[in-house]
Amino acid sequence: MLWKEGAEVQFKSCSNTHIDVFLCEGNGAKPWRATGFYGHSDAGWLDRDDRQMEGFRECLSNCGLFDLGFVGQRFTWCNGRIGEQRTLVRLDGMVANKEWLNMFPEAKVVHISMAASDHCLLSLSLRMRALRRVTQKRFMFEEMWTKEEGCREVVERAWDPLDCNPELLIHKRLKRCQAHLQN
Repeated sequence: MLWKEGAEVQFKSCSNTHIDVFLCEGNGAKPWRATGFYGHSDAGWLDRDDRQMEGFRECLSNCGLFDLGFVGQRFTWCNGRIGEQRTLVRLDGMVANKEWLNMFPEAKVVHISMAASDHCLLSLSLRMRALRRVTQKRFMFEEMWTKEEGCREVVERAWDPLDCNPELLIHKRLKRCQAHLQN
């Protein structure tokens, strides 16, 4: 289990088949519980009948837990074989109650393939990150500039073949030309 720096994590218990912690994102934030259960992929899961799976789904429903869904690969486990013997299943998932879903309405689970494991890593993002990328308007050469006095000289200076300055790469020449033309 990994978490973001700055989160307070209070360990409760663990065994070979589970881990249980309380998490708090920061000062004044409401703590919440994360519990992970590990199953054995070789424990005869193919032999489970529909009654057992229906019982599991009923238990989740009775506890008020909802599957968070996922983004990424459809299956979270592979038996490592190829061809017709290959088995792919979604064994792993994350569930939450309504209160938690209300605290984190943008929560997203991503299945990430792991070369060192037969299971996918399940990554839980609590909030969507705001796009910080500032998009600049693409520079376009305006035909009207050709009618301006001095345009030709600006372009010739930027593209002077005798200027062997290695610092003036193509993109720098374009930027220099752009700056002079837009002023």
